[in-house]
Amino acid sequence: MNRRTFSLSAIGAIASSLAACGGGGGAAGSPAGSPATVQAPGDPVKDTGLVVQPSQPVVELASATLLPAGTVFLQSVSATDRDPEAAPGQANFWDLRVDLSLGDGFNNQFSGALQLSVDLGTNVQPFPSDQTYSGLTAFGPALGESDGVKSVTFVGPNNAHLHPVRGARLQQTLNLSGAQAPITLTWTSLFNAAAFAATEAFIDEPFSWQVVLRASAGVLLETIYRVDQDNLSGTGTGSDGSGNLSAYAGQAVALSFEQDSPAYGSRVASVSVTDATKEYVVNGNFASGGSGWTVPPVQVSQNVQSAARTLHDLAVRRMFYTQPDALWARWTDTFTNSTRNPISVTARYDSTLGSEGRGIIYATPGATTKALTSWDGSDSSNIDRDRDIGMVFGDMTPTFSSASARATATGSASVGFAKTISVPAGGSVTLVNFIVLSGTDTGLTAASIGARASAVDLLAADIANNFRTHFGYRRGMMQAQLDTLQNF
Repeated sequence: MNRRTFSLSAIGAIASSLAACGGGGGAAGSPAGSPATVQAPGDPVKDTGLVVQPSQPVVELASATLLPAGTVFLQSVSATDRDPEAAPGQANFWDLRVDLSLGDGFNNQFSGALQLSVDLGTNVQPFPSDQTYSGLTAFGPALGESDGVKSVTFVGPNNAHLHPVRGARLQQTLNLSGAQAPITLTWTSLFNAAAFAATEAFIDEPFSWQVVLRASAGVLLETIYRVDQDNLSGTGTGSDGSGNLSAYAGQAVALSFEQDSPAYGSRVASVSVTDATKEYVVNGNFASGGSGWTVPPVQVSQNVQSAARTLHDLAVRRMFYTQPDALWARWTDTFTNSTRNPISVTARYDSTLGSEGRGIIYATPGATTKALTSWDGSDSSNIDRDRDIGMVFGDMTPTFSSASARATATGSASVGFAKTISVPAGGSVTLVNFIVLSGTDTGLTAASIGARASAVDLLAADIANNFRTHFGYRRGMMQAQLDTLQNF
């Protein structure tokens, strides 16, 4: 078993146990040129669905990567409520704002989460909302299918869905050895580039959707159609839905539908390549699923760090990490003091729940006051009710107010965590926060506000209690962050 399969077996086992709980929801190697990472030990031992960790677990730390940064990351957990999914088999997403806080979560779980400020007395300095995509730094580990990455899913009886992931490709090799000109390519597709451009948080972030021909070795032969951040209408880069392949008569070429998008997926249907007598595409209507088609493996980075910003003479960097098959995402904030004197400040994290005062919020059972869980207590007829959430903050002081009854806005949408830190001269302090999202809406079946979002509870408590011993929760961190961590 390779190191990534081993690392993820820990998280996968917990995810499996969560899916079985009441109220719960349903590798690739490093890229060329990346530094080697530490090899993990052998297969873990399983006990009642949870992984028993080795006595000295090995953490796969952040590593250099040539993979591009991302800003929206889909969660490969199926929805079990009545609400839509971000993509097939992916209930939610982690949509980063330009201050590296969480935006929405897809199901309106939040109206902003983990917005960071650094307070010195009454002087409050928020982490600025001025990050650019070009200022982000991506890190390994490189994640692939064994980590839950989805790139193409064959849905319905008649189309293929390209997931919002960088590098998604759907290909078929065409044998045009006996074809005679004219050879016509047609397809139907849906990629809402204008909508993506209008809603993306990082306005300088690249994206593209294209239909191309490639040689057997993958070399680009011709771009039939392309739309990207510089060309939303596609003018000058071919026609959406058709192309002329006559120049390739007598050859074998790969027809490739390609998407490089962090937020919006696309659909492909009714693919056809014909001359006067023959159809050259196999299963062009996808009636047989993916038969005849190839989906090349994808590697992605879901570990991204901001540039430093100075708050009260501290250089502050925010780092985000998640992996597709996890119910959790992690924010790691490091405060560095380059002055000659220690600096004492309060780090504060503010979140706004989408349940708008109707959230049933409670200290996560078994988490030793280090986590909160919430489910939306809106009226049972409200199909827009939000999915369950958890927030794990470790040794910080929380502030929250739960609704006192179902279908009443007697609580507060605001949830906060705070911790006073003293950063030594020339030193650093690191704080870590987790958010848990599931595909479940406990409010659909809850008989009273005493109901518990058990899947979220189980995982949030496990993170709170086992962060230091469960190496999966520290995967992708830097050693310097672990060495200076103060709230776990």
